[in-house]
Amino acid sequence: MLARRAERPFSSPSHRFEVKWDGYRCLAFLDGGTFLQSRRGHDLTPLFPELARLHGLVRRRPAVLDGEIVAVVGGRPSFAALQRRAGLAASRPEPVGGPGTPPAPAVFIAFDLLGEAGEVLAARPLDERLERLEGLVPAGGGEGPLLLSVGVTGAGEELFAAARRQGLEGIVAKRRDSPYLPGSRTSWWQKIKSEQTAEAVIGGVAPGGHGGVGALILGMFDRGGRLVYVGHVGTGFDHRELGDILARLRARPDPPFSPPPPAPSGGVVWAEPEVVCEVAFLEWTAGD
Repeated sequence: MLARRAERPFSSPSHRFEVKWDGYRCLAFLDGGTFLQSRRGHDLTPLFPELARLHGLVRRRPAVLDGEIVAVVGGRPSFAALQRRAGLAASRPEPVGGPGTPPAPAVFIAFDLLGEAGEVLAARPLDERLERLEGLVPAGGGEGPLLLSVGVTGAGEELFAAARRQGLEGIVAKRRDSPYLPGSRTSWWQKIKSEQTAEAVIGGVAPGGHGGVGALILGMFDRGGRLVYVGHVGTGFDHRELGDILARLRARPDPPFSPPPPAPSGGVVWAEPEVVCEVAFLEWTAGD
């Protein structure tokens, strides 16, 4: 079950509000073992060996939990660290470890219960499913790599403000009487994202399909006056805005960045670093 996006935070006694965890959405099938399935049906279990024994942390089995795999850095979720974890694990036949900096630990944060002891719970209201979930996971919110997502009733705007102050991705609002609709994106659940903004300089344009624009190549000036590549953006502009931006760019033969970034596979038209745009983002991640 997927959430639709809400334009702004709100409060409502008919909704439960939870933190939107910045991780991999996942179903955990717990019985004699643990099987972690991604939204697209892929087996995530080998990528996170510390989660392979979640079945031993619940009171009753079989059980199917919906939740998020999250990597924790400095007490906060880090999607960049999670991606590094998945990349490391996928490239090694052995569990992640060894010399050097240890990988960020992964935890499974459960926020819904779809089945328990052979009973399918999808048609039950959210409040009932969560009560059953709290009875399934040991008191104290779980132990080791299994945690419960904590929520509040009614105070959505207050929780959103707190999540934004802590630099979290946002919150999710869920109707307390909502059933669970597998695979459906529905207004029963709504996500409210906490975005940051920054000004960036356009240093190039990557072509897209049908003669359009695939992405704008962006940079920021450092204290020494060098334009440093920070990423690219491919969405958020309507046709009129995009046409105005392209009309103001002046092409140049070489990249204006120092050092030059890798050119996209489809090619790029470099531009004089004269046009500034405002971009919205959720997390600033370190490059390689």
